[in-house]
Amino acid sequence: MKTTALALAGLLAFSTLAGAAQIPNVQEIVDHLKFMGYQVTVGEDQDKIEVTHPVHLNFLLRPFRGGLLISTYFIATEYGKANRAEFVEFANELNVEAAAARYYIDKDGDLAIEGYYPGDYDKSRFQVFLDAFNLTQGQLAERGETLRKLAQ
Repeated sequence: MKTTALALAGLLAFSTLAGAAQIPNVQEIVDHLKFMGYQVTVGEDQDKIEVTHPVHLNFLLRPFRGGLLISTYFIATEYGKANRAEFVEFANELNVEAAAARYYIDKDGDLAIEGYYPGDYDKSRFQVFLDAFNLTQGQLAERGETLRKLAQ
């Protein structure tokens, strides 16, 4: 599934904080992601990487607490907004099976999915992390009908 352009725009706006740190080893990370078939756009200050893929979830990568944070969003539908308790329960069910992601309903009422990669970039460890993070797709696909009802 792909996040919407609106969600990606929201991610970019959210991540444009004054004084944001640069991503260490940004070129190595970009090369790695491109090798895996991702389209990559590096922020002007090298403080974020916008990542899209024809099969995997699109995400934003930015430095966070001595590591990297992957973030993606699904925008709540009108039904999802009107049935917040159901949406929160859905996110909690996803968290039970999560390997390298956390799911929550953000302040705007949208489904946020984040994964934290601690420490410095290492090609092998980063690949293992991405593989584990990409398991979110299977979780979401198994609950596709509910996801489509709650978010887009």
